[in-house]
Amino acid sequence: MIATTTCDENYLPLLKCLLRSVLKNSEVSGFYLRLVDIKNKKEIYKDLVDIYPNIKINFDDQNLSCKRDLLKRKGLLLYDSIENTLKNSVAKSKHPLGISFSKWMVSRRQCYCSNIRYRNIHEIINKGERALYLDTDLLVRSSLKDL
Repeated sequence: MIATTTCDENYLPLLKCLLRSVLKNSEVSGFYLRLVDIKNKKEIYKDLVDIYPNIKINFDDQNLSCKRDLLKRKGLLLYDSIENTLKNSVAKSKHPLGISFSKWMVSRRQCYCSNIRYRNIHEIINKGERALYLDTDLLVRSSLKDL
């Protein structure tokens, strides 16, 4: 089984924790990473291979915006489901629970990283391997064999 995940530069510290936890607690045969818009590729590659030697890295250069400015149709925020507090388009006031509405908007890079994961799975399956997608902010605490 090949484990896979996708991340950008912001998630690299979490990715390193994930790799260490998989190496320590699991029997996966390899790890396939898609790293989006990463600087210092040689340095990052060396750091990751030092942690997890059986790794394949796809550096995916897209030059995507990190500005959180994407809304869904009719100007509504993408993630407005908390207590359905948005009745109009983008609200100007604070959420009753203190959540700032702008944080519920997402960037083009966030959307890309979230959706390109299916390409990772497709590539692994096409090579005749079993794929297991892991979120980058996950820690593996026991065997993944049963999955």
